[in-house]
Amino acid sequence: MFRSLLRQKKVTEQFLHHSEFSRSLGLPMTVALVCACSIPLLIFVLMPFSLITLAGPSTLLAVLITFLVVLLSSAHLAELSCALPKNCVLYQFTYVSLGELPAFVVGWTAALDAVCLSTILCRAWSDHVNLLFRRFLHSYMSVKLLHRDSGLWIMSEEYDFTALCAALFSVLILCCNLRVVGTVSLCLVVVAILMTASCTMVGFFHADPQNWIDAQFFRFGFDGVNVARNLRKTSERIAANDGESDKAIRKILSENGYENGSMNTWRPYSAPDGIALVLPYVNEHISKQVNIVVKRCGLPVRLVFRPPPNLRDILTSSRIYESRCDAEDCLYCSDHKICHLRGTVYMITCSNCGQRYIGETGRPLRERLNEHRRALASPQSYPTNSSSKHRTEVHTREPPPLLEVKVLHRYLEHPVERKIMEAREIKRHRPEINSRDELAEALTFIA
Repeated sequence: MFRSLLRQKKVTEQFLHHSEFSRSLGLPMTVALVCACSIPLLIFVLMPFSLITLAGPSTLLAVLITFLVVLLSSAHLAELSCALPKNCVLYQFTYVSLGELPAFVVGWTAALDAVCLSTILCRAWSDHVNLLFRRFLHSYMSVKLLHRDSGLWIMSEEYDFTALCAALFSVLILCCNLRVVGTVSLCLVVVAILMTASCTMVGFFHADPQNWIDAQFFRFGFDGVNVARNLRKTSERIAANDGESDKAIRKILSENGYENGSMNTWRPYSAPDGIALVLPYVNEHISKQVNIVVKRCGLPVRLVFRPPPNLRDILTSSRIYESRCDAEDCLYCSDHKICHLRGTVYMITCSNCGQRYIGETGRPLRERLNEHRRALASPQSYPTNSSSKHRTEVHTREPPPLLEVKVLHRYLEHPVERKIMEAREIKRHRPEINSRDELAEALTFIA
């Protein structure tokens, strides 16, 4: 009896040739079939849900992983169809290789999976149609079900004829020859590309701002309130009911400390006819303290806080001086090529004693480091240089020590910005080689 449950089907040439499948699909049709199997769930279900509900830094990675998994699964099914060109290929392949009982389980599992997936897709297509026509067709294409509220999410409150039409059209297409299905799939792939852009835009318009707040989207102060205001204006322009979006925005602002009448905003100090003093934005606390000090001193300036570089600035900034070193045995470049970097704040560590020095330069970094080496080699020629003083006081009877270089900040074009970053790093690391006069000079230059 056990053997009868595991009996296998014999694959003969007659069995393979008795098939309605077309064996001359070609590469475009095959690719279209694979994409048509993998794209619908991603386009109509996963992507709208993730963009609306889970929009944030991890959404893109999750969608890409899901697409790859479904694509590999669809490609595997296409490969099985080539090896065994029959209907219900999983059932047939299991019957041939494992036996009747595993094929029975696999067949019913595949049927249940197809029913569930088709139901989800048809319902998603219905939601897209209702969204496209602003639920104009919904009243004509739905019927209320006469049952009590069971509290189960799986039980719908109405019968959706739009989803039924989508299911009927899908059945009609799948009943055709495989070549016809491939042609239709090729057309659907083109449409799906356009649907991807559409779903992305709609998803971001309806996205929950809380996800961006959790990703520190508001970490640059009250500029984030403008984002919430823009989201509200967008929802008023394209949404039929903006009550829920208003509640969500109020809840988000309340959870982040923006209560009614409690927004203590402030503006940078601006003297009449003052000279613009552009400073880098570090954080909210430091900016307020700088503003208080400048206002108290009555300096004839207009404070302007430049925001830190965003993703666009980082990706489009020039890199012509990076990853290039024309010296065979460079004394400064190790894993990273730093010789030709300009506008840097750097830290030098003495290889003999471990003491540190922090400086800045707008020239190529190699030129500035060579000056430090010459000061260490000939301290009598550079009596006021910090490196020559270090050689005279610490390594008097030793050969010139080697230097270990670390770039702390790069691509700082403005001298004031470099001086501020240099003073900040000196305050943070407290290097031993730097003299007290250098920090005072930096602060004087900034002032």
